[in-house]
Amino acid sequence: MPWQRSFTAGVLLLAAAISNDADALAQRTFVASSGADTNSCAITQPCRSFASAIALTAGGGEVIVLDSAGYGPVTISQSVSIIAPPGVYAGISVFASESGVIVAAGDGDKVSLRGLSIAGQGGLHGIVVDSAADVSIENCAVSNLTGTGIFILVTGSTSVQIRNTSVRSNGEVGLWVSGGAPKVQIVDSEFALNGYAPLLGGPKPGIDFNAGTLNAQRVVIVANAQWGVVAAAEIGATVVAAIADSMIAGNNGGAVVASSPVGGGRASLTIVRTTVTGNAGIGLKADGANASMEVALTVSDATVAENGGAGVTAEGATTRAQVTRSTVARNVGPDFLNSAGLFLSGANNTLSGRGAADTLGTITPNPPQ
Repeated sequence: MPWQRSFTAGVLLLAAAISNDADALAQRTFVASSGADTNSCAITQPCRSFASAIALTAGGGEVIVLDSAGYGPVTISQSVSIIAPPGVYAGISVFASESGVIVAAGDGDKVSLRGLSIAGQGGLHGIVVDSAADVSIENCAVSNLTGTGIFILVTGSTSVQIRNTSVRSNGEVGLWVSGGAPKVQIVDSEFALNGYAPLLGGPKPGIDFNAGTLNAQRVVIVANAQWGVVAAAEIGATVVAAIADSMIAGNNGGAVVASSPVGGGRASLTIVRTTVTGNAGIGLKADGANASMEVALTVSDATVAENGGAGVTAEGATTRAQVTRSTVARNVGPDFLNSAGLFLSGANNTLSGRGAADTLGTITPNPPQ
């Protein structure tokens, strides 16, 4: 019948259109200094910007940088990898009111950023992770933003890996994790000189972690305007942070503080084989000053020395600090300071040896003697 033939023809035309759209997206696209955004983004006809290349890249595909240049800010809404090979400079200049890379992908999408140099030119944030299943940031440099270097504000359990990356000289926090229950891993990376030109409020820390889990290994956190690391749970949230084989030095506040909000929350901080030195304030602090807080600090095989306040502090009745096989010495305040909490000290710790001034408050032997 005529209507049947017409309907069938329409379906075939729609299927062909969908097929053509799918065929137009490439698994692998390319950008180059000599490219043009009117090109197909093939290797023989590269595009000029990341934004144009992303638009022509299939889900799960790759955008590859062919030579050194600046390629502009980009918003990512699908699974994709942006790759600058070793020896190739792939710049993103971030101007006023912009962010360098915004990851706003689907709940099942995976995004990889490799070899990017993101530099502020009055711009706000370097990398913003809004949504995705998995985000990898590798061999990147994020610097000179007026806001935060890397800003993670997911609502779910997004996994974020930061490897061999430098986050320096940003006006606000170097890395800020706010909301959701993200799983953040940092390896072989640096957070330095952040927080000296805040847009709001006072100086900011190198890392501000408010929800989820943080595992950091071989990380250098130095010369930030406030604390090196703040592990402060949001109301009702849980923060579990572990830092190993790292250096936390020369920060204008203390080195690391773990705390929970008055409205209830939990923060757990573990420091292993890490040097904490030369910070202007307290070395390591578990702050559970309010009864609704639950804060735990575990320190082992660490060196906490020459800090401007106490070495290791436990504050509040719901706070538990435990220190083993560590050297805590030559801090301006007591090496161990306990204010109403539970402070457990192994017999294998080494303190300054100044006598009673080494400790203040009740320090409980662990195991009991």
